[in-house]
Amino acid sequence: MEGKKQKESEMVEELYKIIRYNMKNFRLKEKLTQGDLAKSLGISTHHYQQIEAGNNPPNLKIVYSMSKLFKVHPIHFFNTYEFHYADQEGKIVTEELSFEDLEAVKKFSSLSKEDKRSVIDFINFKYEESWQRIKEERKKKKGKSDLFKERFSL
Repeated sequence: MEGKKQKESEMVEELYKIIRYNMKNFRLKEKLTQGDLAKSLGISTHHYQQIEAGNNPPNLKIVYSMSKLFKVHPIHFFNTYEFHYADQEGKIVTEELSFEDLEAVKKFSSLSKEDKRSVIDFINFKYEESWQRIKEERKKKKGKSDLFKERFSL
């Protein structure tokens, strides 16, 4: 009986660790301080800090409130998997994705092959359009910089 209680206690603690890990990751991905998140949850900053530090266990009410705040299902706080995608240089790019981005990816996966192709074409078009705008802005800045250097003989 004692061994069973010990195993249950270890499993519960492992579950708390997973929840705390996900709470912190959701908070950091949204660039919130512990104080900002605590205020949004209606709890003290100290209480939230104690949860993240492992001194207080997270309760389901807080997990549920966070899921509403971040617009995700509460199950996300119990997941242990991580989704990573690296670009050609090996940089992990999914860490830069917001929850809205991930939701869009989820919806994208349910589209037909034709619709996926249309979405990809549109994204590529918008990406190129944005890249052209950035290049134009850099040219303008460089032009101003050159004029400044000429004017002041730098």
